[in-house]
Amino acid sequence: QIPRHTVLKNGVNKQDLTTNKTLTYSDSTFQIYTVATGAEAVITLPKPKSGAIFCIRVFSGSTQTLRVEDDTGATVQGTLSTNQAVLLVSESDAWRVMMKA
Repeated sequence: QIPRHTVLKNGVNKQDLTTNKTLTYSDSTFQIYTVATGAEAVITLPKPKSGAIFCIRVFSGSTQTLRVEDDTGATVQGTLSTNQAVLLVSESDAWRVMMKA
C-alpha cells in the first residue's frame, strides 16, 4: 500500500514581510518570509495550545533578521537570518524550539 501525502489546510504562506506580524491558529503551519522591514522583524506566536506547530523560515533575499516571540512578548527564538528556519511546537503552556537549521 502506498501512503498518501499529508496536505495541511492552508498549506504554506510565503510573503514579503514589511512589518511585524502576529500569527493565529487560522494561519498556515509553514511560514516563509522575505524580510524587508528596514529593521529586525518580529513574529508573535499565538497563546500556546498543546500540539500546535509552526515552521518559520527566512527566505533568501531578506535584508533583515527575524525574531520569534510568544504571546507575552518573551523571545522564543532569537535571531533568524537569511535561509535559516525554526520548527516550533507548543506544550499547553509554552512554545518550544524543536529544531533550528
